[in-house]
Amino acid sequence: MRGADALGFNGRYARLKPRIEDSFHLPVMTQIAIGKFWRKASSSQKTQLIRSFSDISVGTYAKRFSGFSGQSFQTKGTRKGPQNTILVDTVLKNPSDTDVVLTYVCREVQGAWKIIDVLLDTGISELAVRRSEYRRILKSDGIDGLIAVLKRKARQQRLSG
Repeated sequence: MRGADALGFNGRYARLKPRIEDSFHLPVMTQIAIGKFWRKASSSQKTQLIRSFSDISVGTYAKRFSGFSGQSFQTKGTRKGPQNTILVDTVLKNPSDTDVVLTYVCREVQGAWKIIDVLLDTGISELAVRRSEYRRILKSDGIDGLIAVLKRKARQQRLSG
């Protein structure tokens, strides 16, 4: 965030991409967001869905971290979650007193803990929101339609970033 202005969107994207891919389990997140349609997707479609979902996820963070005015992250603690997950309670501290409470839902994957969802202080799941949005597209335009929409959104992020 400190170098956000100088980096611009593409620089922030490039810097965040390896960190997000290391911290988040993007393939599992994609599968959860796609829901029952995942089983119907071909191997090629699954690869494209994961790639597009990942591009949008990194792009979203690159857009959010567009500046720095003294923000910091503070981990409040961890607790057991459902289905063998750990919940990491975190606060994004803002000097303007508009703190944002976040809960990272983590699952152990091959000996490492990975984020599989982010809950806002209101209890809204990032994946539940995406799943709802994607379900409408999947029902009307199918898997290839969703892939096209995700690719278009990722392209728009880069252009408007």
